[in-house]
Amino acid sequence: MTLPSLTACILTYNSESGIRETLESVLPYVDQLVVVDSGSTDQTVPIVRAFGVQVTPFEWADDFSKARNVAIEKATGDWILFLDSDETFHWTHPDLSLKEFLAVNDSFTGVYALPCRNIEQATGELQTWSHAERLFPRGRYTYQGAIHEALQGSGKVIRLLPDCFLEHVGYSADRIEAKSQRNLKLLQQELAQDKDNGRLHRYLANEFFNAGQYRDSIRHCQRALALLPKHETYTRAQTYFYWMTSWLLLGETDRSMHIAKRAMEEIPSYTDPYALAFEVASRQQEWQTARDMFARWNELKSEQRLLPQHLTSLNHPLEGRSDQMGLTVALLGLDHDNDLAEVKRQLDAIPLHKQVVIVGESFSEEMRKAAAGYRYELHEVATNRSILERQLTAMRAAREEWVLFLEGRERVADAGDLAELVVSSAEAAYAAEVRYQTDRLRVSVVEWRLLKKGTDLSRFRPLDAAAPRLVLHQEFLQVEVPARAPGTSRMSVADGAQASLPAAEKRMRDAWQAFSLQEYEKALSILADIQHHRHAPFFMILAGINLGRTHEALQLLQNVINDEEENTASHEYAYLYARLMTAIDDPEVKQEAIELLIDAFSSADGAQGVFLDLAPEDHLLAAGDLYGQLGRWEQAKDLFADAVASSGYENERAAYRYADALRQLTEAESRQSDLPRLLMADLPSQDPKAKRLLYLLYRYLGFDEWAILFYPFHESSRYERPQGDVSVILPVYNQSDYLRASIKSVLRQSHTRFELIIVDDGSTEDISSVVEEFWYDRRIVFHRLERNQGLPAALNAGLALATGTFLTWHSADNLMGERMLERLVSALVADESKAAAYADYIQIDQEGLLIEKIRNRPYEMNGLANPGPALVWRATAGRRAGGFDTSMFGIEDRDFVFRLRTKGPFVHVPEPLYSYRIHKESLSAEIDDQERFGGWDALHARLKRKWFYWHFI
Repeated sequence: MTLPSLTACILTYNSESGIRETLESVLPYVDQLVVVDSGSTDQTVPIVRAFGVQVTPFEWADDFSKARNVAIEKATGDWILFLDSDETFHWTHPDLSLKEFLAVNDSFTGVYALPCRNIEQATGELQTWSHAERLFPRGRYTYQGAIHEALQGSGKVIRLLPDCFLEHVGYSADRIEAKSQRNLKLLQQELAQDKDNGRLHRYLANEFFNAGQYRDSIRHCQRALALLPKHETYTRAQTYFYWMTSWLLLGETDRSMHIAKRAMEEIPSYTDPYALAFEVASRQQEWQTARDMFARWNELKSEQRLLPQHLTSLNHPLEGRSDQMGLTVALLGLDHDNDLAEVKRQLDAIPLHKQVVIVGESFSEEMRKAAAGYRYELHEVATNRSILERQLTAMRAAREEWVLFLEGRERVADAGDLAELVVSSAEAAYAAEVRYQTDRLRVSVVEWRLLKKGTDLSRFRPLDAAAPRLVLHQEFLQVEVPARAPGTSRMSVADGAQASLPAAEKRMRDAWQAFSLQEYEKALSILADIQHHRHAPFFMILAGINLGRTHEALQLLQNVINDEEENTASHEYAYLYARLMTAIDDPEVKQEAIELLIDAFSSADGAQGVFLDLAPEDHLLAAGDLYGQLGRWEQAKDLFADAVASSGYENERAAYRYADALRQLTEAESRQSDLPRLLMADLPSQDPKAKRLLYLLYRYLGFDEWAILFYPFHESSRYERPQGDVSVILPVYNQSDYLRASIKSVLRQSHTRFELIIVDDGSTEDISSVVEEFWYDRRIVFHRLERNQGLPAALNAGLALATGTFLTWHSADNLMGERMLERLVSALVADESKAAAYADYIQIDQEGLLIEKIRNRPYEMNGLANPGPALVWRATAGRRAGGFDTSMFGIEDRDFVFRLRTKGPFVHVPEPLYSYRIHKESLSAEIDDQERFGGWDALHARLKRKWFYWHFI
C-alpha cells in the first residue's frame, strides 16, 4: 500500500504560548511543516526554528485567506492539514495511522472536517464542540474570505474525519475580547461589500453575542437565517444557538423556547435546542418536559455528528430532590452481561440516585467485570432459592428509601413517573402491571414491585383492584426456547408475596407462557380448566388455529360472537373473525364478516382492546381486504382511503393497499393513464405527510416522473454524515468466482467506518487466497469454519465476531451499491425508534446485467414477507431478537427479519442500493427448482408452523 505524503500548515502571530504544543502534536504524522508568520514580535519564530522548520514571513493585510493560500503554495504533500497556532492535533485510531487512513480511502478527494474541542485554558473545562474543515488534497482547494475564511473548490464534498480531534484554547476568556474586536472590524468591512452574505451575518451574530450585545446578535441571526440556504445545516445550527441563547440571556424565556422548538423541527439531531429547552423547563418546574428534553439531549450528545455542541454539560433533571430520596433497583434473573448493558441503558433514564443490586445463583466472569464497571452489587444465593428469599436478600442489601424489583428483560414504561412516585409519594407500596407483549398480542399480570425499604414481604397484603400502579414492559418472544418460558418473570412463582394472586390468574399466566413457546396442546389443556377467564377464549381460538383445528376454532369464535352476554373485547373477536374469513372461500360469509366488523368497531370505545394493540384504522383495512377478495374494489378503495386519512396520512400499509385498489379499478376500466391524476386527487398534496405518501406511492406504482414532484428534499446538511460502525457479515461457500467483486463492492462504500467479516463455511475451494488479495485493508476479518455447517450457522459465526453498532449481511455473489451503508445507516441515525432500515434493489444476471428493479413495500409482520437483501439493523435490536435459527436453513432470513421486527419498526429507503444476482448455481435457484428443501412451498409451510399465530394476526 503506497502512503500519501502530508504537509501541515500553520499561521502564527505572537503565538509563543502555544506554538510548541501545536508543533509537537502534529510532527509525528506529517512529512513537511509550513509555518507562515505575519510579523511576530515575541519568541514564536525562534521556537519554530528550533524544530528545524523554516518560517515564511507574510505582511499582514487584514485577510486570513491570503495568508493561508501562501501556506498552500509552499506545501509539497499530497494532502494538506491546516492547524491554528493555539490548537493541538490528536489521532486516536487504534489500528491505522493518519496516512494509512488516507490511503485506504484514496477515492475520496473532498474535504475532511475535524471535530474541535474548545477548551477554557484556565480550568481545562470543555466549552463547546465544533468542527473545522482542515484536511484536503493539495491542488484542489483554496481559501476565500478575509475573516472566517472558507475552502472553495469545484464539487466540494465534506466528510467528518473519524478517530481524531483538535483541542483549541483560542477562545478562552482571557483572549476572547481582543479577538472579538479584531473580528468585528474585519467582518463589518466584508459586509459592506456583500450585504446579503448569510455567513457574514452569522459570524457577526457570534461576535455581538461574545460582546454581550444580545439584541444586535438577534438582529444578525434573523438576517442570517433568511439568507442562508437550508442545506447549510451546520451554519444554520450555529445561528439558532446564538438566537435562542440571546433571548434566554435577555430573560425572554418564551421567545427562547419558541426558537429552540423551531431549531428542533428543522434540525432534529442538533443537541443545543434540547439542552436549552431543558434549562427553561427546569426553571419553570415543568419536570416531564425537562426530563424529555434531557433524555433527548443525552442520547444525541454522545453521537459523533457534523453539528456543533455549544452546551456540553447539564444539571440533573431532579437535582435538589433526587439527592434526598433514592432508589434501590433489585435485578432478579439476568442471564448474561449483554442483558446487563441493556438494563443499564434503561436504568440510566430514571432521573434518580440509584443503587443497583443483582441477585442470582452464579455470575460469569464477564458479568462480574461488567457489574464492577457499572458499580452494581452482586449477591449470590443458593441454587433453587425461592423468589421470596431472593427478594429478601435484595431488601436486606438495599440502602435507599424505595426498592424496585425488576426482571432482567423488564423496563419501566415511564421513568419520569417512577421518579415522581419515589420523590413525592406517601404510599407504602406500588403494584406493577407487567405487560408481556409482542407487536400485536399482549397479556398482563399485576405484582407488588415498588416497596418501601423494610417492608415485610412474607406478610404483605394481597393485591386489590384499587392498588396504586406503575407499568413495566417485557417482551416475551425469543428465537431460542430456553429452559424457562422466554421473557416471563421469574417472580411469577406462586410463593411468598405472589401467593396472593388468584388461582385463575396464575393458570392464565401458565397458558400464556405455553402459548408463547408454541406449545399449543399444553396451552389448550390449561385454558380448558379456566375457560371462563376473560382471556381464555381468545387464546383457545388462536391455539386451535395453530394446531390446524380451524373448524373447532371457528365454532368457538362464532359462539363467543353470538353469546349475548359476551361483551369483553367484542370488536377484537370481530377483527379475529374477519381475518379468519380471508381464508374462507364463501362470498356470503365474507360479507357477513364485513358487516360484523364495521358494526363492532362503530360501537367500540376506540380500537384499543384487551388482547390486541389495534390502530384505529385496522378494522378498515381488514374490511377492505375482504371487499378486495370479493372483487368490489370501489368499496375497498374507499375503506383504504378512510384508513389512510384516519391515520393522519402516516399508515403506509393502508396507503399501499389504497394504491393497489386504485390500480385494480383503473385496469378493470382500461383507464390506467388516469391513475396518477386520481391518486393526487384523493390525497391532499398540501399536507406534508400526504405529500410523503404520494412520493412513495408513485414510486411503488412506477410513475417516477410524478414521484419527483413530491420528492422529500431533506433539509439535512451536506455536513451531516452517517455515524456509527457497521459490521458487514459475508458468509461464503464455494463461490470464489463472484467473491472478488462482492468484496470490492463493500470496500468501495462511501461510509468507511465498517468491518467486513468474511466467514468461510468449510469451502472446498481456496477462499483464503482470494481474501488475501485484499491484505492491505485492515477492515477485513477472515474466519474459517472447519466443516460446512450451512448458511445460518455461518451467519451466527459472523455475529459472534461483530463489534459494530449496526449490522448487515452480504452474499458472495451479490454487489452492494456504493452508498448502501451510508443511506441505511443515515436513516437509522435520523430515527432512533427504528430497529432496521432496508432499501429497494435490482436483480442482475450472471454477467451483471440488469434484469428487474424491485420496489419494496413496507415490511409487514406476516412471516412470509421479506424486506430484501439491502438491510441494516441495530446491534442492540439484533441481540434481543437472537441469532439465525439453524433449523430454518433456506428461509432463515425471513425468520430472522420477522423476529427483528418484533424489536422495533423498520424504515424503508425507496432507492435501489443493492444488486441481487440471479444465476443457476445460487441457493435461491435450487429452491426455485425444488432441488433443495422441497421448494418454497415447503419452506413457507415450515415458517407458518413456527409463526402461524403471527401470520394470522
